[in-house]
Amino acid sequence: MAEKLIHLPIEEARAAKWRRGREQYGPVFIGHPLEELDEELLDAMNYVEEAARWGFPMAGAAEDLRRLCERIRAVYRAAAGTLR
Repeated sequence: MAEKLIHLPIEEARAAKWRRGREQYGPVFIGHPLEELDEELLDAMNYVEEAARWGFPMAGAAEDLRRLCERIRAVYRAAAGTLR
């Protein structure tokens, strides 16, 4: 079984996650990267909320993710019609 990504340095974990995705889904990225990112950020906000319920100190994390989500949505809206 592969090592948990949370135990790896961030860039190493990121690369491993990308490799696993390419192995599972093929070499070509499918979908729109900003739409996929938006969904991942929504998931992340839910995970933060759950972690807080478990008692982890998550103060500020939800707000940080919300701001990032708003930023990504603004980029997406600004680019509407100009990309794929």
